[in-house]
Amino acid sequence: MQFYSTPWLSHPDLGQIVRFYNNSDLSMNSVQLEGPYFTTKLKTRGKGKGKATDQIHSVAYEKASVAVFSGARNELLFNFGIILLEIGFAQPWHMLKRSVSPTVTGEKLSDYKTAEKLAQLLINQMGLTYPKIIKKCLGCDFGLGETDMDNEDLQRRFLEDVVSELQRLREHIREMGLYLLG
Repeated sequence: MQFYSTPWLSHPDLGQIVRFYNNSDLSMNSVQLEGPYFTTKLKTRGKGKGKATDQIHSVAYEKASVAVFSGARNELLFNFGIILLEIGFAQPWHMLKRSVSPTVTGEKLSDYKTAEKLAQLLINQMGLTYPKIIKKCLGCDFGLGETDMDNEDLQRRFLEDVVSELQRLREHIREMGLYLLG
């Protein structure tokens, strides 16, 4: 996670770059990938060398990567929570977002409310711990009232409440013989 100025984590790309591969259409002889994977856009040198399809892909990628998440107390942690949701449901954020119904009055939910609703739905599939971790990230709720990741107390709490818990979940899954997370 980004405690300092780690350049590989760019704010707008988080929650937009997780990709899943469907192996059902592959033959037995082909290489099979197990997801999720993170994608990134590599900058190319030189003008006019790219194909029209490359330019279209680039524009589509840029539009997808500038999503604004309203209602988030800490954008980086919120985006990390979105990544965890994408992994939990094995679907990209734009599809998850569409799957959540608007309010009773027909009002569109904010990204924060949508993500919280989705985290709640994961309880049936994944138990209480994983959604609890997601909710902590979404709301930057570590019991400190702090939202700045430069704060050492928040960093410590993030390590204890998120990183350590995810590691415990991974070990638990391995013990059960389900190698889903890696």
